[in-house]
Amino acid sequence: MDSQIGAFRKRYPVLSRILIDTREEYMINRLKRVMDSTTGQVLAVVGFGHELRWRGRLQAYMEETGRSQQASPGRCQPEAEVEGVPGHEGRTA
Repeated sequence: MDSQIGAFRKRYPVLSRILIDTREEYMINRLKRVMDSTTGQVLAVVGFGHELRWRGRLQAYMEETGRSQQASPGRCQPEAEVEGVPGHEGRTA
């Protein structure tokens, strides 16, 4: 994934700033506002390509603001059973 993003950035630097960096900055800032508006835990679901940058940025933000929880990635389990979804009994996600 990183090599594909790197190739895209090299070939289309302006477009990558618009499509990747600006969008990612917006999403991170929006998540920070959500985190600031609650005392509970916050769950964010993002694509794999965002994981490393988000984790680092959010961990630094949480340390700056004195939050005790860590920004930790969950793992998608694509073969998990779909429970309680009408029409999906016995199927996998």
